Amino acid sequence: MSQIERRIRILAAISGQVPTSGGDRDQTETDRQILVHWPTMVASNSSSSWTAALWPRVQWGVVPVEEDGSAHFLVPANRSLFFQALDENFRELQRERTYVNCGAGEVRSCTGCHGQSSRTAHVGGSLTPLALAREPSAPQPQPCDLVENGGDGIAGQVIHYPTDIQPILDAKCVGCHGASEPAGGLRLTGEITAFYNTSYEELGKRELAGPIIPEFTSFLHGDRGNFNGAYLPPKQLGSPASKLIAVSTDAQHPAIAKDNHAQMLTEMERMIVSRLVDSNYQFYGSYFGRQHSQWTGPDPNQPAYDPADCRRKATFEEAINFLAPPWHR
Repeated sequence: MSQIERRIRILAAISGQVPTSGGDRDQTETDRQILVHWPTMVASNSSSSWTAALWPRVQWGVVPVEEDGSAHFLVPANRSLFFQALDENFRELQRERTYVNCGAGEVRSCTGCHGQSSRTAHVGGSLTPLALAREPSAPQPQPCDLVENGGDGIAGQVIHYPTDIQPILDAKCVGCHGASEPAGGLRLTGEITAFYNTSYEELGKRELAGPIIPEFTSFLHGDRGNFNGAYLPPKQLGSPASKLIAVSTDAQHPAIAKDNHAQMLTEMERMIVSRLVDSNYQFYGSYFGRQHSQWTGPDPNQPAYDPADCRRKATFEEAINFLAPPWHR
């Protein structure tokens, strides 16, 4: 990439088939990346997040975007896929609020669903998108997932608040935002609540991780739900609209006049937090395992139950499988 790297993040729904070729072109931003997520198929607000994400999504990986805004990449077949355009810091610029899917061997293309129907794409020196001059890209890990940065080196990632975010808050934030007289009244400790934990509910009540989007429904901020059809310009959701991201990246933010929060997190920690913020308040990374706080202790009716499996983070392969892992119950 000549100046600023651009990518798309792929988020997807849970099961793995033969990769197929897909193309997507987006003219909304100059500097971007694309992220692919996929959702699970069971619908329950409490199983994934607090009145927000309807299904858990996993990250399938990131793929590059060319200088002309085109992308050419492989996706799994028979999955419900979402795309996010990312900036050079792997933070969301725009998200696709509906899903697409492909059959095995299917090739799909797009000239920009999130553009404006009254305008056509700008044509440069060639009618052929740059991305089609090369082989399709396979989804790759984000930098925070590389082995050299403390990750496992795998493109596919489960987004799970208790293990991804709470350890960062414990190490970097609870010194000031602890149980006793938390700064700004914001408590970021990890005590387990009935369905989630203290810090998650604090961020959610204040919408510090951006606007809460109850998917499939309208909400207080207007028509922004997944299938409500409202047109949104870039940077309206996720990281660009998150006060949590703003105070952790902007040394001049008025809310942190006494302490420079922009120096508290490492670049990789900010990337992990941004991915969670861009997931629409996802707490659990899968539907598997016991989640209610009552299961933090033994089950007298099932002596074989291990309380360590309460809110356990599924592996990527477990999360995308339609069959529950052995520790599920």
